[in-house]
Amino acid sequence: MDKPFRLPLFPLHTVLFPGQPLPLRVFEPRYRRLVERCLEQNTGFGVVLIHEGREVYGPAIPCTVGTIARIVRHQQVENGQMQLGAVGQRRFRIFDLVDIEPYLEAMAVLWPWAPEPTPSHRLIDTVGARLRRYVAALANTVPSVLSPEALPRDAATLGILAAVVLQISLSEKQSLLETDTAAALLSQASALLRRHTRIAEHMNVFQPIGPREFERISWN
Repeated sequence: MDKPFRLPLFPLHTVLFPGQPLPLRVFEPRYRRLVERCLEQNTGFGVVLIHEGREVYGPAIPCTVGTIARIVRHQQVENGQMQLGAVGQRRFRIFDLVDIEPYLEAMAVLWPWAPEPTPSHRLIDTVGARLRRYVAALANTVPSVLSPEALPRDAATLGILAAVVLQISLSEKQSLLETDTAAALLSQASALLRRHTRIAEHMNVFQPIGPREFERISWN
């Protein structure tokens, strides 16, 4: 197990995955201080889904699994607010909340998806096929960037991509984020893709997804 480390937290009504872009507008003084600290120390912050509480001007109880985000661009805007572009990096698990002032901090450990048991080639192929079919069902709301050659063969990366693309509830996304193994992530994503593709193909009602979000997904 990796050594626990102290991590500033940014609780949001968002589930962030590794490689996923995250635009943020920061206006609360406590989170401006968090951002300034991260920029000064060249460190990231933990993005966690709010389990209970409010996102703005209130205490929030976070879920115990989140993703470290690193700031890749920032600028000051009106009224002292900050506009950020961040990207998810690595998954973590919270051991303990250690501070709440001025912002929430936790003792956490990195928690990558376990490679064992190794997912079967059949499962990887199935998820790839279902992901392409799901994206096709989204019609013109998603650019056609998911060609067979573009899909990753790494199990965890493919599962993460499916989790990012799927238009599902926050609780379902959090469930994907909390899976222990790459095989479990793929299996759960496969079931969700199958279900939501059927819904998409029959109802053709979707929340729009911007093409830039897909273009900016990075696995580095």
